[in-house]
Amino acid sequence: MQHTKTETRKRRGSWFHWGAMALLLCVFCFSTYKLIDTLMASKGEQEEFESLSAFVAKERAAHRRESVTAPLPANASESEEEPAAPVDDAGVGAREAADAMSAEPHEAPVQASGSEEEPAAPVDDAGAGAREADAVSAEPHEAPVQASKKEQTVLPQYARLYEMNPDFFGWLSIEGTEIDFPVMYSPDRPEHYLNRAFDGSKSYGGVPFVDGRCSPDGNIYLIYGHHMRNKSIFGKLPLYAQQSYCEEHPIIRFDTRYEEREYQVIAAFYSRVYGQNETSVFRYYAYVDLSDEAVFDEYVACIRSAAIYDTGLTATYGDDLLALSTCNYHTRNGRFVVVARRVKDTAG
Repeated sequence: MQHTKTETRKRRGSWFHWGAMALLLCVFCFSTYKLIDTLMASKGEQEEFESLSAFVAKERAAHRRESVTAPLPANASESEEEPAAPVDDAGVGAREAADAMSAEPHEAPVQASGSEEEPAAPVDDAGAGAREADAVSAEPHEAPVQASKKEQTVLPQYARLYEMNPDFFGWLSIEGTEIDFPVMYSPDRPEHYLNRAFDGSKSYGGVPFVDGRCSPDGNIYLIYGHHMRNKSIFGKLPLYAQQSYCEEHPIIRFDTRYEEREYQVIAAFYSRVYGQNETSVFRYYAYVDLSDEAVFDEYVACIRSAAIYDTGLTATYGDDLLALSTCNYHTRNGRFVVVARRVKDTAG
């Protein structure tokens, strides 16, 4: 009897030993897989960033040589198709998958209603603002996207880019930073550049793009960009949480393809994607049309209230505004936003 109990203990000890070994092996394999996946993703992001940097440098060199000779459409504004109604229930809106991917800094792309299929490869968490269909649909501040009525001529330095891709909307740059990119606008495919490069190929980082609900002739452009692991694209935008950084980089240059523009930062703040049942909150991503003075004043009051620090600047009705948005990890579905006012001396 004693012998049987001893054998039973040995067997139990053996099973426990091998079970523990198997568990440790699984943990090791999973950790190794995640490490390799992270390294490969980071490598892919770095290669894309280097490729985009090379593209930027090439275009800048072309501008300096004044070698842009691509023919222009007779009427650039009429050559693009603009929808006459809001795109999708949230436009670019917010993608609320960040919490589901909390172990990974990158979220899976969200399919926009009626938009082209996006690649299944991981993209950064950021990007472009989460899908807020439920939250935004209840907001009274949206208006149908209006087609551009102005007959305008593409600036010579951007003519070749526009010829390469008619979705090219402008060029965003902040002196002394790595933010120096083309910006896209495709209201009929609002999240197209979330995971696509300038040429339309699949991309981890995508290209910064204007919210498809913004009017091309409106007084606010809301631009989304990815917060990448290697801090490329909009990865360093949250540095504006420091007032000293803002004071060192107060000017944001955003040329549309038709005119050169400069904006001065007036506020930086943390935010997040709000649920439909949350009330009395500031859904910055719902303000894509500030043509109504009351809505404009409401928006300015909200950003001043949300601001991390006081820049001493504000905006009044009639000003053109620019908002840059990226993901942030201070909270679930977090966002970081910088708002700037167009410098009137550069207004046409």
